[in-house]
Amino acid sequence: TEVTVDVADFEHVAPAATQPAGAESVVDHGADPSGRDDSTQAFREAIAAAKGGTVWIPPGDYAVNSALSGVEDVTLQGAGSWYSVVHSSSFINQSNAAGGAHLKDFAVIGEVTERNDSSPDNFV
Repeated sequence: TEVTVDVADFEHVAPAATQPAGAESVVDHGADPSGRDDSTQAFREAIAAAKGGTVWIPPGDYAVNSALSGVEDVTLQGAGSWYSVVHSSSFINQSNAAGGAHLKDFAVIGEVTERNDSSPDNFV
C-alpha cells in the first residue's frame, strides 16, 4: 500500500500553561470549551471585566461567531497554541480601537481566503 504524506509537523509541545494570577477566564464568563456553542459574549464579558489586565483562554476549542470590537489595553492569553484554539472568521475588529491589544499563546483558525489589511475580516 502506497501512502503519500503532504505535510508532517514534528515539534516538542510544552505542557499547557496555567492561568495567570488575576486573569479573567472566558470559561468563568460562560465560554464553551467544547466549541459547540458560540462563546462571543463570554469573550466580551471577560475582556470588559479584565479592565486592562489579562483574559485567560483555558485549553479548549472556542467558537467566536461575531467579531470582538473595541479590544483595547488588554492581553488575551491561552495555554499554548496546541491547547487553546479560537475558531472565528472575524475574531477582532480593531478598526475603531485605540490599540494595546496583546495576543499570545493561542491559535486562531478561520476561513479568510485572502489578505486585505483595510478589511475587518482579517482576524485582527
